[in-house]
Amino acid sequence: MDRKLTYKTVKLDVKNNIATVTLSDPATRNAITDPLLLEEVKAVFTAIQQNPDVSVCILTGEGKGFSSGGNVKDMLNREKMFAGNHLELQNNYRNGIHSLSKLLYSIEIPV
Repeated sequence: MDRKLTYKTVKLDVKNNIATVTLSDPATRNAITDPLLLEEVKAVFTAIQQNPDVSVCILTGEGKGFSSGGNVKDMLNREKMFAGNHLELQNNYRNGIHSLSKLLYSIEIPV
C-alpha cells in the first residue's frame, strides 16, 4: 500500500514496502529536541511499527543537514525541553529524546 502523510515537521512516504521518513524543519536543521517534531516523529514511527506492509525504513532530513541534534539556542536560553529544574529536565529527556530512542530500538525492521 503506497501512501503519503505530511505533518507539520515530518513527512512519511510509504512506497513498495519502504517507508521514508523525512524530518522537515530546516529552520532548526531538524533539531530533534523541538517538542512538535519529537511528537510527530514518535507518531510516525508508531504508525510504521503497526504497518505490516513496511519492511524497511529510511530516515532522512530536509535542508542542509539530516539533524542538528539538540537546538543549541533552546539549550542556552533554557527553553522548551531544556526549561526547568534538574528533575524537570530529567523528565523532559525521559519523555522526549530517550523515548524516541527506545521506540526506534523496538521497531522490528531495519531503519
